[in-house]
Amino acid sequence: MKATKDIVIVLAIVSLMISSTAAWWIGGLETKENYPYVINFVDTGFLVIQSDWVYSGSSKVILTLVLENDSGEVQNADISIIPLDLDGNVMLDGGVPMTQNATTGNIALGDTWKQEFLFQKSGIRLELNVFQIVILGEDSLVTGDKLSTFNIEQDIYTSGGGTTLPQKALVGYRSGTIDRQKYPKYRYYDTSWSDEIELISPANDKVRDVRLEFNPNPYYNDRAVMVVLTEDGYLQAYDYDGFSWSAATTLSRIWTYAPYQPEKPFDMAFEKTSGDCVVIYNNELNNNGYQELAYRVFDGYTWSQEYYLDDPKTTWPGSGVDFKWVKLATDYSDGSNKIGFVAFDAGWWDTVMAIWDGSSWTDWKKIDQGPWDDDGLSVDVAWEYTSGDCMVVWSEGDNIGYYIWDGSWSTRYVQQLTNSAWYGWTWLRLKPQLMDGSNRMMLLALDLDGRYAAAIDWNGNSWNGIGTVLDTRLESSWGRCIDGDWETNSTKFLVAAGDRNVDAISYKTWTPGGGWSHSTNNWATYDSGVGNDQVWVQVQANPAGDTPYMTVAWLDIKDDVVIAEWTGTTMTNGMEFTKKSKQEYEGFDLAYSWR
Repeated sequence: MKATKDIVIVLAIVSLMISSTAAWWIGGLETKENYPYVINFVDTGFLVIQSDWVYSGSSKVILTLVLENDSGEVQNADISIIPLDLDGNVMLDGGVPMTQNATTGNIALGDTWKQEFLFQKSGIRLELNVFQIVILGEDSLVTGDKLSTFNIEQDIYTSGGGTTLPQKALVGYRSGTIDRQKYPKYRYYDTSWSDEIELISPANDKVRDVRLEFNPNPYYNDRAVMVVLTEDGYLQAYDYDGFSWSAATTLSRIWTYAPYQPEKPFDMAFEKTSGDCVVIYNNELNNNGYQELAYRVFDGYTWSQEYYLDDPKTTWPGSGVDFKWVKLATDYSDGSNKIGFVAFDAGWWDTVMAIWDGSSWTDWKKIDQGPWDDDGLSVDVAWEYTSGDCMVVWSEGDNIGYYIWDGSWSTRYVQQLTNSAWYGWTWLRLKPQLMDGSNRMMLLALDLDGRYAAAIDWNGNSWNGIGTVLDTRLESSWGRCIDGDWETNSTKFLVAAGDRNVDAISYKTWTPGGGWSHSTNNWATYDSGVGNDQVWVQVQANPAGDTPYMTVAWLDIKDDVVIAEWTGTTMTNGMEFTKKSKQEYEGFDLAYSWR
């Protein structure tokens, strides 16, 4: 079984220096840092055995220093460990040098002294370059040595670079393996997918829905947050620091009796610049008439108190409000902390939207429009990558309604989406192309009966005709069995779906010049060897553009969570994560790091 990032095992101890006299020898260690190994040497009688320093996510580094008395008598030394940044400056935390000091005490001949040094600072993975290890001894000055004052010193610059690789992706999911289903599970990808790992802190009850996101701020991009909704209605959050998970933090309770049909009455998103995480959720259980929605903000250390967002209905109080579906989207524009919000209120059958400006909600808007049925996420929100404009879409039966926010909301628009939806569009998925210079988006839609799936692309100014019917019968409308994403730094869009009674995952691609690679009802397929009849599908591209280039994940009718990789031309590396999830709800989520 692989070592996980929760327990890092240093497999090799590297000898940086060997000494028996005043001469030192440096082993052939590779360094990618800016500074070479530099030694101003004297003979203190210590052999320095140094393990690589280990990253513990974006905020912690553990350096294990080992000294061996290689002289003919008892030795002692004072030690300073000085972290240096890329410019060779001593790293500061709150204006204070992060230097740490230690004293060995008397070490007998042949014995060793070992101590761990923990350095903790947000973004340390980006800032730290090398450690300067200064050993102060009591011997006489060696003739010809560069040092000429007070104590004898060994001045060592050592890199090592860290043995814990940054994770590229995480999948969090519900599973009955290892232990009960109230313990969320996850796997990470660094050079390959890890074994299944169980969080040590259980949720309040069986996990039902899962949301997982990485922090987009570069100084926190090893960090992630997983929010789960339990069967008994508790909304609980876990913080991942790149190394280990926190205990569960209970944010609220949304219901006392779980609805049978799937719904997602909460969502989360990170502010791009600050790295703060916002979670907003339906507050129907505790609503006093002015607190229909509640939210909390996580600053990387603690969760805020519960705040409230009032839905000002024309009838007071706001009784009967039930935000069954909630969606947030991060604005990835440089310097922005904006988040877009849209939700469907199944109590009053309307759609509401607002903008989070980094500190409060603004531009609240409500329209008395909704889908023909409330059994799916028939609203969505996304930001044009280059313009920074926000688009909200919602289902109006066979058509799509939408607004654009560019500092204020536009007039209401209605767009025809094919002429083939028999029961109205129940599931909508709006995906922006995250590429410089692009304002493209792709909208995917699935109707109530699962008979029709359609797509229509937005070029930044208008929709492309009335769109394209992708298929006239997919596997399910109970879950969203279709999803897609744009290849990183490419104009190709991949859509994957569960085709009716087809065990293999189905897919096709779109480009601006070539259109769709396959006609209506025709797909390429990938037989992973595991999984059957996909009920929920997720597709996400790697924003870094390296492997895994794009990941397709799905949950099938036999409760299997399965993932595969998209290479740009084909799907490969299918892998079953668990056989014991629950196909009725979207109890899994896939997230890529922004590093």
